[in-house]
Amino acid sequence: PSPVWLMHSDRVGYETLGRIWQWLKGPSGEPRQE
Repeated sequence: PSPVWLMHSDRVGYETLGRIWQWLKGPSGEPRQE
């Protein structure tokens, strides 16, 4: 893959992780503890 593709992939990955993290934290704004 080209460096541009890798940069784009990383950006999408970080955005996805950020959304998942926000969802996991929930409305309380703190990580859930199982």
